[in-house]
Amino acid sequence: MIFNYILLAWRNLRAHKMVSFINIFGLSIAVACCITVFLFYRTTGHLITFTAMATVFSWWNIRQKWTARFKHGATRRRRLPRH
Repeated sequence: MIFNYILLAWRNLRAHKMVSFINIFGLSIAVACCITVFLFYRTTGHLITFTAMATVFSWWNIRQKWTARFKHGATRRRRLPRH
């Protein structure tokens, strides 16, 4: 059964050369990009995670300080002058 699938794939590759080339080329570029991103993340992932978490915590602290100024986190609306 698997031999029939391989034979069918081989026939399609030979019959449609340009389409097969485009598909294989696109797939190889996609795999290369995924491997590159994986290797980059593996080497610098802990730095990215640390800075991202620091950013999240800094925004959380700013939000807590801002909402602590008002009762129940409600914000005051300033009246803007109309033109």
